[in-house]
Amino acid sequence: MERIAERFDKMGIPRINSLIAFDKGDLFERLSLDEDIRPYLPFTRTIRNLSEARRYIRSIGNVYIKARRGRRGMQVMQVTKVKHRGYRYRHSYLGSLVRDRAEHFRDMRIVLRRYFGSRRVIIQEAIDIVKADHNRAVDFRGEVQRNGKGEIEIVAIPIRVGKRNSPISTHGEAYRFEYYLPKLFPHYSEEQIEELKNQIHDFLVKMYNSVEENYGHFGEIGVDFGVDRNGNIRLIEANAQSAKVSIGKAYDSRTVRKIYLNPLLYAKKLAKRRR
Repeated sequence: MERIAERFDKMGIPRINSLIAFDKGDLFERLSLDEDIRPYLPFTRTIRNLSEARRYIRSIGNVYIKARRGRRGMQVMQVTKVKHRGYRYRHSYLGSLVRDRAEHFRDMRIVLRRYFGSRRVIIQEAIDIVKADHNRAVDFRGEVQRNGKGEIEIVAIPIRVGKRNSPISTHGEAYRFEYYLPKLFPHYSEEQIEELKNQIHDFLVKMYNSVEENYGHFGEIGVDFGVDRNGNIRLIEANAQSAKVSIGKAYDSRTVRKIYLNPLLYAKKLAKRRR
């Protein structure tokens, strides 16, 4: 993909997105310098080798270890330190949940090395996100795009519900934002739900602007985020190539059409500007 993009650059073809994919470590390092975005960031560090993971796991207790480059829930492992009982870990493999434990960190390090190989990784504090029934992880995908006028538009925010006990929501179900949000916060009044919606919209626009300030223009970004039990918003990651799978699961054909049409209209605008 990068070779094709470089070829198009040499041909003078403008890009819709400045990047093909984000490096998660670089993204969080840059965003941490933005005062508007910093409150939304969980503790995140790049680690040079897997042995470094030990002190973070022991001090934080519950973490995610992720390849700096990876998509669709691949190369993501949740590791939890259990007092006097070693470590528990969970990850998804071909859509199936893998769960096991390691008695000592030397055993845990072998597991990590087998799973990640030589890939560079980050370690991230696990967010105490709201859960659906039967301990199912819930996160949100903000599909944010520029439309044919070049304006930022939040097209949809599917809420993704993972499989039972899975550390990620990928390969699970998806629901419409307006329908499912009150179900996650049944103790909220209508006014509190509206306030949370406004906070989420504000966060997504701030994220889009911050990413563009750091990397250049984007025609679309998929922003993955969680909301904890107290209604606090936390960034999980940003995607320069949204697969849009959850849109098809949760929304009607009109919204699905829009999510594919906007990038084409924005590309048309860029082409006109170039002429």
